Amino acid sequence: MNHKVTDFIRTFRHVEHMQYSTTVEEQEQWQQLKQKLVQPSIGIEPEQASKVIIIINLYHSAGASFIASNYAWLESQKKLTTLCEHPLYPSYYYFALDIENRKYRTESTSHEIFSSTKTAVIEEGRLLIPVTHLPDKLRLNKSHAELLSWFFTWQKQSTLLVLDLSSNWKEEGMELILQWADEVWIVLDTNFPRLAQLMATEAPPPFWQKIQHKSKYVINRWNTYFDTKKMRNKVLGTLSLWNNGNDRDLYLIFIQQVCAEHLGRSQLEGKIYCEAFPQNSEVFEPLMG
Repeated sequence: MNHKVTDFIRTFRHVEHMQYSTTVEEQEQWQQLKQKLVQPSIGIEPEQASKVIIIINLYHSAGASFIASNYAWLESQKKLTTLCEHPLYPSYYYFALDIENRKYRTESTSHEIFSSTKTAVIEEGRLLIPVTHLPDKLRLNKSHAELLSWFFTWQKQSTLLVLDLSSNWKEEGMELILQWADEVWIVLDTNFPRLAQLMATEAPPPFWQKIQHKSKYVINRWNTYFDTKKMRNKVLGTLSLWNNGNDRDLYLIFIQQVCAEHLGRSQLEGKIYCEAFPQNSEVFEPLMG
């Protein structure tokens, strides 16, 4: 059994021992998921085990979905990649990718989340983007076990799972998902007063320190006219307020601001930026390191 399955089981056991009430139906779901966990994994061999990268916004509209989608597109040029968001908090971004007019598949299963999902098949099948259409009533009744099952299923189908949590990473149960991931990318932009206000006026989530060893900070919309060294030190110093004063071990990635005209055209065409303008994909190369 590969290490990702082991990590998932450990997370699953942690959820299992949490104190919360369950209905008879939820207890049956737990048992079904347990049975899946003891069955041998098929499809991806241990040496090809899927990597999981979670991408989040440090604050609203920092650009996590933009970073996640373009990174997933780049990776799909060489490996089978799945890009998905939190199934209970669908955003406008993935609906805007013109899913209805793309080649897509509908999941044939009785699982409520999957049966409400259409999966766009892009880049000749190398990039999968599941988009959920769950009614509000169903979203309110999803258990931690169902969410873990959803994420784990997509992980098994790809070599790389890029999970875009955007600004929903503070929701209940997300701590377990963040700890399960191989890497966590934290997206911010060049709105430095906003960053400073957040760091100075709010306390970090209780689990913040637990994910720092695998975190990367992506500075989106970077302006090439900035003095990189000076601004880097400024960003590091500000982020250290949430990292016990430590700014030496923080990993920063700078992504230049893209052409506004090209960005607008890609949005009008319902495409990922790199998909519409692959000649501009070098902007995102720093993510590939």
